[in-house]
Amino acid sequence: MEPISKRTQRDYSLAFKLAVVEQVEKGEMTYRQATSLSTKIQNAR
Repeated sequence: MEPISKRTQRDYSLAFKLAVVEQVEKGEMTYRQATSLSTKIQNAR
């Protein structure tokens, strides 16, 4: 089993990052939810 490497900002597309920022700014998602989302994506890979 390969060790899981921590993802960095460079691992996410600009479109994904902008979409998350937009949702946080609109109040549709909190900062905590956004960081949780990135963790879920990391664990899915």
